[in-house]
Amino acid sequence: MNIFDWLKQNIDFQECDSTALMYDYMESQSNELLPIIYQPFDIDNLSHWRDRGYILDFHYSVGEGNILDFGPGDGWPSLMIAPFTNRITGVEASNTRVEVCRINAARLGIQNVEFVHVKPGDKLPFENNFFDGITAASSIEQTPDPFATLSELYRVLKPGGKLRMYYESLAGYRDGREKEMVSWQTKDSKFRIDIYNRIIDREETEIYSLEFDLLSDDITTLFRDTTDAEDIPDDLLKKLNNITRSIDNPCKARLVQPDCRTWLEWMGKIGFSGCLPTRNGGILAELMFNTYKGENRPTNLDQLDELLIPFIAEIIKIKEPVLSNPMITAIK
Repeated sequence: MNIFDWLKQNIDFQECDSTALMYDYMESQSNELLPIIYQPFDIDNLSHWRDRGYILDFHYSVGEGNILDFGPGDGWPSLMIAPFTNRITGVEASNTRVEVCRINAARLGIQNVEFVHVKPGDKLPFENNFFDGITAASSIEQTPDPFATLSELYRVLKPGGKLRMYYESLAGYRDGREKEMVSWQTKDSKFRIDIYNRIIDREETEIYSLEFDLLSDDITTLFRDTTDAEDIPDDLLKKLNNITRSIDNPCKARLVQPDCRTWLEWMGKIGFSGCLPTRNGGILAELMFNTYKGENRPTNLDQLDELLIPFIAEIIKIKEPVLSNPMITAIK
């Protein structure tokens, strides 16, 4: 017996979506690591360059009009592209995330942005052909029905408008992380164990969530050992059976996480006139960080933008092989 068979046989899970499972619980989806939103921009920090590259990528992909950011989390990329655009509307399935985004916008003094709560899977509260462009960063695949969500985004996008999306493909987990356990503390001081079963060939992920009032090293070790085991040894199986009464709020979510080929196929069925998998500004910025060193390195954010923008404006037009699961620009 493996851990997933044991969970199905011994725990009465409540079916839920990823919003109820994860995003309502997080005080910060990014652990407050985002540059500018949470931390001063550090010109000598590789991750800050990478982040800026993605921001410029999103902006130059979708333009500067009336923009929808689907699933902004802590306000990313919406708060960062707001200075480049006329108006940003962030749509979030989590009330917690909406409140976090609003707090961050107020603290940063950003006024041309609005954050709206829409329940997972619900229709977007906007007319047809409403937005000039749409950004989506690892968010569409978090919804109950990604194909339906993509169709909704198509509906509210103006003809000629562009959707620029970043997504998490399961192909990146073909390294032994198909099955994984993560433990963390929730905002109400409970401890969570999330166990992931990534079924790569089906482009699906099962997430099993268990809560405990107190999390001991013994429990985390037990679940880590059983997650890694193809067949749970009898001694570990006995320990698992002994802790079932101490488990609170067991929830299970299922995600559909397509790779690039599936996204492109869906976009064609929905009616997008053009779909281009491309290189992205985040990776380019990372490469340039390693190139521009010492006296050649920009000294502030304005200089960095001046360096990056001409290159990013071009590389987002360069086609990338679908097997690398690159970012996608879809045109209505």
